[in-house]
Amino acid sequence: MRLAFPLLLIGFLAANAETTGLELRGQPFKPDTIPVTWSVPKTNLPVALWIYKVVPQQFPAVAISNIMEIAALTAKDKKTTKDSPFKEKNALYYGDKEGTRHLGISPSLGFIEYKDERAISGMREPVNGVPDDDQAMQGALKILHRCAIDSSQLAVKPTGELKFYRTMGRRGRMDKKTGEDKKEVISRGVSFIRQIDRASFTGIGNAGGISVVFGNDGKVAELQIIWRGVEPYKSVAIDAPERFVQWIKEGRSVITEAEPLQINWGKVKKLNVTKFTPYYMGEGGEDVQRFIVPFADLEIEAELPDTNIAFHVSCPIPDDGSD
Repeated sequence: MRLAFPLLLIGFLAANAETTGLELRGQPFKPDTIPVTWSVPKTNLPVALWIYKVVPQQFPAVAISNIMEIAALTAKDKKTTKDSPFKEKNALYYGDKEGTRHLGISPSLGFIEYKDERAISGMREPVNGVPDDDQAMQGALKILHRCAIDSSQLAVKPTGELKFYRTMGRRGRMDKKTGEDKKEVISRGVSFIRQIDRASFTGIGNAGGISVVFGNDGKVAELQIIWRGVEPYKSVAIDAPERFVQWIKEGRSVITEAEPLQINWGKVKKLNVTKFTPYYMGEGGEDVQRFIVPFADLEIEAELPDTNIAFHVSCPIPDDGSD
């Protein structure tokens, strides 16, 4: 059995979604009197996207067994509810006698987290056998398999390759001979992002996906799986682009650029929506999420007298209110 398993917070705009609670993060955007047009072909749009209700995740027994083996923990290491960060009845929490390795499993949150505090060297400890980028990737792919995660449930690039992000932990140390401050790699990690219906979750695996960090001798220092159980709640049709245009005009979208836009809005002749990319809004593993809601990332070109400038906004998906 397999487990069917980019944003600067400048301001907040809570979409009018009383039931599902979608909140888009970014700078509220309202173009006032600037004309807004739509040039995304209908063939580039999904027919519909689902709003999903979150339900407890049933992690496969083989995945739990393999993760326990990775953590080198057994049933004897199980802790009581009072020691667990998870207060739900069905949560599991394990830890070694030294208190340096911890494993938590929360079905209601769809969250698994393992940490080995001794796998990464401290400031005065030697560093040995930290994997290079290729070794970290190979190790991460093996973890995917051992956690019973089907790669078809992971976000991919336009080329069809898995979308992933790398992390690297470094520390500074003084070379006693030269007096130079040198940077030393103490860990490397890889994160994969979850997708549903070919729509990726937000974030880099920290709001839906799997992340693994390796330390000394290739040991797993951190493993985090955020994979909430879901069931279809409501289908939302993507059949009226003019409603996206209207919502942009009404100020229901947010700018998601990390840097302030260098645009003289007084000289903008027109705003043209050129690309539509669906996403699902995820949350961190320890956060309670009742619904998983889709939204649109829209690429817009601002037409100026001497050039065009592209930027991105996030926009709720208009719902006609039908079930």
